[in-house]
Amino acid sequence: MLIRKHKIEVLLASQKCLELISDATERKWANSKVWGQTKPFEGTVHGRRFSFSVNGVRRIFSGTRVVLSGSVRDLDGDRCLLEFVTRPRVFDLGFLVIWLGMAGIIGVRIFSHPPISEPLQYWNASIVVVPFIAFTFSVALEYLRFKSMEKESLSVLKKMLFC
Repeated sequence: MLIRKHKIEVLLASQKCLELISDATERKWANSKVWGQTKPFEGTVHGRRFSFSVNGVRRIFSGTRVVLSGSVRDLDGDRCLLEFVTRPRVFDLGFLVIWLGMAGIIGVRIFSHPPISEPLQYWNASIVVVPFIAFTFSVALEYLRFKSMEKESLSVLKKMLFC
């Protein structure tokens, strides 16, 4: 759901394509942001393989980023094919798993052992439903946020490679 494969045919030679990506990529944790000289991408390029996220893409509700990682392959003539995967950062996926896991565990716990105390007797149904609503809302929000950031990241990459 949050990890997608992409293929983009570029009307440039693979070396030129890699050169453009490499020139536009600063290494991770570079301090150039402090001086206001950011490049479009932050990550690494090794040989024909790359892994980077796009700097400056608007963040929706948080600072998560879309990571693009893949390789460049030669095609006939002066064309190449970018094959890559878009995914959230590992930290963001870990946080999402913990968040959704806790909502799921709390929901199952409340569903299997509803509160019996007198004041909560009439609220049992809503107490059981709240964690499941939180779980569903979190999944939907993460999906929509990722799709929006993925679209913008792909737009920046295509614009740079003249696609």
